[in-house]
Amino acid sequence: MVTHLVRNRYLLYNLVKRELSSRFVGSMAGWFWALVHPVILLVVYTTVFVYILQVRLGPEVRQNFAEFLYCGLWAWIAFQEGLNGSVQSIMGNAHLVKRMAFPIEILAPSAVFSALALQGMGFSLFFAYLLVFGKIPWTGVFHLPWVLIPLTLQVLFTLGLGWLCAAVQVFIRDTAQVVTAAVTVWFFLTPVIYPMDLVPVGFQKVLLLNPWTHLVSMYRGAVFEGRIPWDGGFAYLMACSLLVYWAGYKVFQKLKGEFADAL
Repeated sequence: MVTHLVRNRYLLYNLVKRELSSRFVGSMAGWFWALVHPVILLVVYTTVFVYILQVRLGPEVRQNFAEFLYCGLWAWIAFQEGLNGSVQSIMGNAHLVKRMAFPIEILAPSAVFSALALQGMGFSLFFAYLLVFGKIPWTGVFHLPWVLIPLTLQVLFTLGLGWLCAAVQVFIRDTAQVVTAAVTVWFFLTPVIYPMDLVPVGFQKVLLLNPWTHLVSMYRGAVFEGRIPWDGGFAYLMACSLLVYWAGYKVFQKLKGEFADAL
């Protein structure tokens, strides 16, 4: 599975580069627009939750709600954009799929990694902000490698789901719309814009079944506390990520022989 990506890494790099360039071609502000959407969401959610609804977030979360929100928001946006791009990756590159020598396995990953590149840029600026304004100590730089653990699991999870959805979309053309709706619901079932403490105890058990609940918690632990919670949540997230990655790849491999005829 990984061998396809490693073997075709230069082609994958060029596809990611093309994807990123096409998003901002002809734009005067260029890469600046990659930061606009998350910042708008950050301002809207902070204003609504803290100042309008005055939700009881607790003194620590309330005081640092923007940082609390932003830490999970960037990862979610990368996942959402990567998945949405993956769903259309086969349909949008039909001319490449019909070329027998082209490794179509890298089409979905190109969408995932292009979204990941934008996440990396936004996250770097966010981390610099935390350091400059004293939100975390300068020794927090040494904690940064911990972020690679949830990031790796996020990539595996997104790749597997991307391969799966891309393959199904070829045969069921409503898949993209279903994924868009499902991701919207999924977002609000993930504690990105609210802490788990606000959730009723009975419903917390439901949210703990969501792998992204643990992923967001790991990001926040890595950034703000310099540690990863080595508990059942980590084991559950790792198992889900590996399973989704393996299943998505297997389904893609099984169906890819019929793509050219279906297109």
